[in-house]
Amino acid sequence: MLCTALCQGLFSLLRWTCLRRLYSTNPQSLQGEDSSDARLNPLNIQMLSKNLHRQIFRGLEPNYREEDVKRSIRHLQKHQLWGKETSLLSDVELKLPQMYGKNIDEHFPRLG
Repeated sequence: MLCTALCQGLFSLLRWTCLRRLYSTNPQSLQGEDSSDARLNPLNIQMLSKNLHRQIFRGLEPNYREEDVKRSIRHLQKHQLWGKETSLLSDVELKLPQMYGKNIDEHFPRLG
C-alpha cells in the first residue's frame, strides 16, 4: 500500500515536472543559471536526474526516432506549446529502495 502511494506520488511529480518544463529553447535553472547538467530529451523537456534515471532504468538510454520527435513538435505547435520559456529544477540526489526484478516493469508486480 505504501509502495503504491509512493509510486503514484513519484509519477505525479514526473508528470507535473514534464508539463512545467514545456519545451524551452533556452533552459534555465530555477536560480537563473545555465543548467547544462540537466538531462533533456530532443524536445528540451527536462527528464529525471542522472541519479534517479540510473536507479530506475539502470542506465538504459531512450532511443528517439526522428519521425516521433517531428510528430511531437507538430502536436505542441498545434496547441501553442512549442518553444515556451521554462526553468529547470535542480537534480535530485535521492537513494531509492532496492528494485525487485530486471526493470521497473517487473518491480511492481513482484513487490505486490
